[in-house]
Amino acid sequence: MPSIKIINKKIISLKSTRKITRAMKMISATKLRKAQEALSQTKLYEQELNEFIQRLVGGQSISHPLYKPHLVVRNVHLLVFTSDRGLCAGFNANAIKKAIALVNDLKTKEITYTLSFFGKRGFEFFRKKSYPVQEHHAGVINSPSYAAAEKIGSALIDKFLKHQLDEVYLVYNDFKSAIAQVPSLKKLLPFVPEKIEWTVKRKDFLFEPSPKEILNAFALRTVKFFIYRTLLTSITAEQAARMTAMDSATNNCGDLIDQYTLKRNKMRQAAITKELVEIVSGAESL
Repeated sequence: MPSIKIINKKIISLKSTRKITRAMKMISATKLRKAQEALSQTKLYEQELNEFIQRLVGGQSISHPLYKPHLVVRNVHLLVFTSDRGLCAGFNANAIKKAIALVNDLKTKEITYTLSFFGKRGFEFFRKKSYPVQEHHAGVINSPSYAAAEKIGSALIDKFLKHQLDEVYLVYNDFKSAIAQVPSLKKLLPFVPEKIEWTVKRKDFLFEPSPKEILNAFALRTVKFFIYRTLLTSITAEQAARMTAMDSATNNCGDLIDQYTLKRNKMRQAAITKELVEIVSGAESL
């Protein structure tokens, strides 16, 4: 049985840990609020972009190479979103499991695949396991920007149009709420525009320049935008997962402190009772 001195050391250590986890929770809560604001600002743009493309494609007999699936799928690329740091519960593990499930499915179909990563955790895991890792986009998680997403998207689009890639998937944690982050899989290329239920009658438009030129510009922009939006979604989910994990850790520290404090008090009481018994016994013997 540990002594009172050892228990006191454990209580002091747990109190220090609780201070750290509480501070990390507050930091994550602040970052989560900022990430949610950045993500919400993209929502309206996403809706308007989808609606415009639907109007453009639906009203004209035109298409774009980025929307056309390749006849034979030989090469698939996975863009996996994880975090640079841990202490975020199952955030990284869930994204990695989702990627592995897709990789195993591609292996059974004998399809060649490559991987690239946002976030150090996923990159290190797959690199150590000797998976065909193509690239790690370092530093983007801490400083997300549309310029970085645009650069990555341009490279993927170029490979898709040259038939070096037949499909591109995004593997990430979708942010649902502060306590719910769902591992998700989205096909980026060939891009499938979201179908919209029109509540009002659509009108015909006159386009300048031609609808084909407009669609080409917006098709490229849409793919790059969805990489950026997925990046913001993943960052928001990461901060939510870390805040929840640190809140749980803080509560667990409090529970352990209470348990060790109760144990220490019982040991103190037992020691005092023993001393009193010895005093009384000594007095009676005298």
